[in-house]
Amino acid sequence: MLFDNETAQAVSAMLPLTVDLWHPAPGFARAFDLPEQIPDTAERTRNYERGGLAYWYEGPSVAIFYSDHLEQTIVEVVTIGRITSDISVFEEYGGSIATLNKGTQAIV
Repeated sequence: MLFDNETAQAVSAMLPLTVDLWHPAPGFARAFDLPEQIPDTAERTRNYERGGLAYWYEGPSVAIFYSDHLEQTIVEVVTIGRITSDISVFEEYGGSIATLNKGTQAIV
């Protein structure tokens, strides 16, 4: 689920995407790069929640937080959404490709 903010809307406009997942912080998050940078308009934070989606301007990348063992994110991000289904798939996922669609579907 993407939140109703300008950054999330810009990510949504890029969907569907087939992306390479990578591990910016093993044991904490997976991420994927976007094909283009989104204008820097939103307030950044280091707060997050397990299952959260966050945009990192410098990537430009989106992180998927599958663990909540850290007090804060490693870099400042813009919170853009939340995965409402079982997030544990990202803990054990051994592949590197995911297809993201508008709506609630993500194919890993």
